[in-house]
Amino acid sequence: MEIDRVVLDANVFISAIIKKKTDKLLLLPANYNITIHTCPELLEEISRNLKEPQLARYLNQPVEEIVTFIEDITHKVSIEKRFDRALDINDNYLFDLAYAVKSHFLVTGDRLVLGMKQVNKIRIISPSAFYQLLGERW
Repeated sequence: MEIDRVVLDANVFISAIIKKKTDKLLLLPANYNITIHTCPELLEEISRNLKEPQLARYLNQPVEEIVTFIEDITHKVSIEKRFDRALDINDNYLFDLAYAVKSHFLVTGDRLVLGMKQVNKIRIISPSAFYQLLGERW
C-alpha cells in the first residue's frame, strides 16, 4: 500500500500543535514526499476546536495563524459529501476527503473512527501506528 497521500483528523493536527510536534507534520512532505490533504470542513473543525477555552490556553499564537500554517503545509481540496457510515456523523467528511484524494490512510486519535479499522481501501490508524510505518515515532 503506497503512502504518498494522507488525511489527518483534526485531533491529530491539534495534538501536534499542543504537544509542540508540528515538526512531525512537516516531516511528511519534506522527508517522505507525502501530501497531507485538508478540506474546508477539516480546517473549520480545527479552528473551532482551537477556540475552545480548554485548548486555547495551550496556544502561543492566534488560531488564525495556526490555521494558515496548516493550510501552508497541506493541499486543500473540495469534497462531495456522500459518505454516511461513520459512527459519528460529524466524521463523515473525513472519509469523503480520503475518497476524493484517493488516500489509503486516515490517521486519527478518535476511538470511534479507529474502531472502524478499514473502509474499503482506506486504512484507519493512530498517529503512532502511522509514524511507525515510516520508521518514526509520534
